[in-house]
Amino acid sequence: MLFTQFLKGSDVLTRHFLLVAIMLFPVCGHAEWNADWPNKNKITINTQALGVTESVPVLVRLHSGNFDFTSVNVDGSDLRFIAADDKTELKFYVEKFDAANELAVIWVQLPSIAAKEKEPHIWVYSGNENATSVSDPKAVVGSGTIAKFHFAENALLKDSSATGLVATGAITAQKAGLIGESATFNGSAMVIPANPAISATAGFTWSAWIKPNALPQAASLFAQEGGATLSIDAQTLKLKIADVVLSGGELKPAAWQHVAFVINGANASLYLNGAEVATAAVPAINPTTDVNVGNTFTGEMDQL
Repeated sequence: MLFTQFLKGSDVLTRHFLLVAIMLFPVCGHAEWNADWPNKNKITINTQALGVTESVPVLVRLHSGNFDFTSVNVDGSDLRFIAADDKTELKFYVEKFDAANELAVIWVQLPSIAAKEKEPHIWVYSGNENATSVSDPKAVVGSGTIAKFHFAENALLKDSSATGLVATGAITAQKAGLIGESATFNGSAMVIPANPAISATAGFTWSAWIKPNALPQAASLFAQEGGATLSIDAQTLKLKIADVVLSGGELKPAAWQHVAFVINGANASLYLNGAEVATAAVPAINPTTDVNVGNTFTGEMDQL
């Protein structure tokens, strides 16, 4: 489940790599938040390399090595995430819950945490057989995010943001993706219908994880007529906006890597794995057409 993410603004790189920097270490505890949820685990978060984190979604992976799946309902409906104060309920979205194979992938809206805070943490509760699910994908998508595709198997072409876009295309789910499921592309594009919200104008960021099957290849990752085009040129990323071309970075075959571009005012920047590989001044654009993702691309994508 890789997500392609469209944002108004240019902070996606900071937010994305914040999620990667956070590590989770559950520890058993005793219920305090609500006696109807008898099972409690502590999730410790490593923020030493960061400043104060704003409220952002963080990826929580539960598996047999850090969580007892016999302590939770078979569908995960009784999971609850609570802030360090053991009082405040946190919004979350269960992307994948597989009790049989003891694996869960969950996005939790993290509260603001200072890097120097002693043992920053949150809590996960379970064990209420009568509980119903409160998982909500829209609740863990920030207001600046105008489209986000997790590529979960049960919602492969559905945007989980408040925009609620529905794409079309002959892509399939790959169960063993980067984060849960991912999307497999075999040369055909995923088409996102034209919408003013996804017009790649000033103050726009697009990002995704990609795993090319093989390189070199000539493939379009993002294309919007009259706007921006992000492509793979042999083994290099290329961003074209009007007559301006930005090129840089060396992609690797059969490996996950994070790609992004940012249009910020009169400038555009191209990123590979969080590092800026090209930047240039660009003219103003105002596209109003469909967005094509992955045309002629062969490989996987996640978290678009």
